Amino acid sequence: ICAGVVAAAAVLCGPDATAIPRPRADDPTWEVTGLGNARLLVAAGAVGKPDVDGEGSFRVSELFDVEDKASPGKVLAVIRVTTTYRRAVTSAAAVGQNKSAQQKQANYIFEGLQRATLLPAPKTPGGDPGQKGVATYTSLLLYRH
Repeated sequence: ICAGVVAAAAVLCGPDATAIPRPRADDPTWEVTGLGNARLLVAAGAVGKPDVDGEGSFRVSELFDVEDKASPGKVLAVIRVTTTYRRAVTSAAAVGQNKSAQQKQANYIFEGLQRATLLPAPKTPGGDPGQKGVATYTSLLLYRH
């Protein structure tokens, strides 16, 4: 399960939420449970592009519709997940702790600052949910190679 789904599940059902794939027709869908809730999370779109932070950074924006398990198709809310990935030098390489470290190729990690925002359901189906969030969940992802 991708990091965007995990973040959307966390903002919806808490940090210990579980997400189980429940594919239907053409919509990637997950059943999300936690905090006594069970909802459907339906992928509604995603886009990725280089970020304004410059070389080595990339931003991914994902949208998910939240539906009631008992009433699939009725959007209860929308979740927007924005993740900004960037390449960062590890602390030892950044400070050059010794000459041998300076001679080695710098070590990098990839980090992702992720923000999931729960938005109210749009007033019209497929409409804009607006920008005012009901709840936000922020996390930092670290990837080492």
